[in-house]
Amino acid sequence: MKRLANTLARLNLAFAVIAGASLVCLAVLIFIDVFGRYLLNSPLPFAVELIELLVAITVMGALPLTSFARGHVAVDLLENAAGRSARRVLSLISTSATLVFVVLIAWQLAVRGLDQAETRLVTPILGWPTYPVILFAMLAAIVSAVAILALLFGAEAPRQDIDDWD
Repeated sequence: MKRLANTLARLNLAFAVIAGASLVCLAVLIFIDVFGRYLLNSPLPFAVELIELLVAITVMGALPLTSFARGHVAVDLLENAAGRSARRVLSLISTSATLVFVVLIAWQLAVRGLDQAETRLVTPILGWPTYPVILFAMLAAIVSAVAILALLFGAEAPRQDIDDWD
């Protein structure tokens, strides 16, 4: 299980690096577009479609690491009042529900991505195909589902101390 956890951690980190690079590109693109729009009266005509693609890459690229690190937003109203065994049951229920949700997302992304690859759908201005981004999102959802499944079977994400971030 330790080997699986380390493999998942490396894979999740790769997706997170892609998400981080996408976020940097997103910030630079928005800065250039806003600068051009308001100071030079010349916005980037393709900015909206690139922003849409980059947001999808950023959000879905961060999903596997967030899932494996149990970093999703949680409201623990019942957890504070419950005992130890009830907390385990609540954790099992919420983790299972998350797994089902992520599997459904991966399935629908696969359907949509294959459909768009078949119909050769492209972005309106740049003419770039959209299916690679959708298939990337599908892969991220699959990796996230595997990470959640590993958590259900007792794998633990490698922890880092806050001091390691300096």
